[in-house]
Amino acid sequence: GKFEVISELHHRGNSTLFLTHDLILDKKVALKTLKFDSSLPPELLESWNTNLKRCLRLDEPHIARIYTFGSAASLHYIILEFVSDHTLEDLLAEDNPHLPLWKCLRIGRDAAAGLHAAHKMGITHHRLTPSNISVSRDGYSKILDLGAAQGTINALANQPWSPTMECSSYYAPEQIESGISEPLSDQYQLGAILFRILTGKPLF
Repeated sequence: GKFEVISELHHRGNSTLFLTHDLILDKKVALKTLKFDSSLPPELLESWNTNLKRCLRLDEPHIARIYTFGSAASLHYIILEFVSDHTLEDLLAEDNPHLPLWKCLRIGRDAAAGLHAAHKMGITHHRLTPSNISVSRDGYSKILDLGAAQGTINALANQPWSPTMECSSYYAPEQIESGISEPLSDQYQLGAILFRILTGKPLF
């Protein structure tokens, strides 16, 4: 009753992202809905909720804010800051194979600042890719989807990669082999992203 859905932005796996109007604050926000498997252990869902509570306290200009979260029956939802800028993935698709040095440096600085603030609070992104970094026209960047992705559940469960899971060339080796995901994994992913935008080709 507090939000009016304007349009669907994208659907991926078990999650859907909507552009929504907050009727109380009179501003646009993003509404993300997720459906987890009914066999998900209660303690894992509790870890998910604890992780999101930490994210609520995180106030960093280079991370898209999480305003609140909750559930209705089996549907879980998260209200997020709406960021209208293109993602780094969009930028790479429409631009040259690699970006100008000044833009690479700014993206790296902004993303590193956001991750540093999150890591100090015990929060790990787990799934940092170019599609999870927004970039404005002047290169200002924000990290998206912090603690709000299905991949977070897999990471909290220390679930190693399998053919049924999404795959990313930015994952750190320990994430693929053992399911362990920690701040160092985020740093590896950021390094792989910077290699991609500086050289115009993937690390592997």
